[in-house]
Amino acid sequence: MSFLQSASRFWPELLSGRTPSLFNGVAAERSISAALKPASRAVKANFRRLSSKA
Repeated sequence: MSFLQSASRFWPELLSGRTPSLFNGVAAERSISAALKPASRAVKANFRRLSSKA
């Protein structure tokens, strides 16, 4: 979804004089962050669950 949102903002960013987020790495950073969010929650939950049984 992040890449699609960045693609939809491509022309407005370009026409306003800014570097499009697809080219400067912001889109990739956002998509990686969005992809890792569920995994981060699972890892934190597993850590809490497993560390309490020690």
